[in-house]
Amino acid sequence: MYNFPQLWASYEKLDPFLPKGELQMAKKKWWRNWYWWFSAFCLLLCIGVLLVFHYDLNQHFSSLTDIFQGHNAESSEGNKGNNGNEEIMVEDKLEQRLIFQKMFRFCSHYQITDEEDWPEELHFLKGQGPFYSLAKVEAELPEGWQIVNFSDELVIFTFLDDICSDCSQKKYLGIYDGKIAIYTGEPSQGTLEEVLIYEVKDVYRKELETGIPFETEEEKQMLLENYTT
Repeated sequence: MYNFPQLWASYEKLDPFLPKGELQMAKKKWWRNWYWWFSAFCLLLCIGVLLVFHYDLNQHFSSLTDIFQGHNAESSEGNKGNNGNEEIMVEDKLEQRLIFQKMFRFCSHYQITDEEDWPEELHFLKGQGPFYSLAKVEAELPEGWQIVNFSDELVIFTFLDDICSDCSQKKYLGIYDGKIAIYTGEPSQGTLEEVLIYEVKDVYRKELETGIPFETEEEKQMLLENYTT
């Protein structure tokens, strides 16, 4: 076997007598050849490992296939009638799970429930389970509801609305077209309810753009008095 450190040392002693750069080229050539031989070795090793793994996997699946075939043969014999009629195949199905979600555009809230808390407007579904027909359910869905996923395991119903019940109880003063307005919902995310006659004063503009919440009619009147005088 070559002693490469000694080999390089002997080359370096000859370096002054060799054409310029020949020693460096020789080193690069040796490293390049070593790299390709090493890569080829690694590739062959990987191929060998994959072949062994593929063989073991085939053996494993062959065993499973034999087991299932034996089980199916026993089931077929059990399903045959006493009079020699053909076997009757019985297919087991998973019960579909139902998910109900309500999404609200302006307040950005959402609600997700399942069969434990059916939406009142979808109670008609209770008599159709545990397996549901897509065409039949879609034909009976109330306005606003739609099916976004339908599979043997999961059905997802979605209802899109403007604002949730909690936010619909909230009010605030804001701005619309340069005038003070009343909005329903969370400040800066609500829906317009009423535009008042009062022009917005520059000194209060930033506060009104943010939204000023109120709970009672008395609070609203006090705020209007403060922001219009």
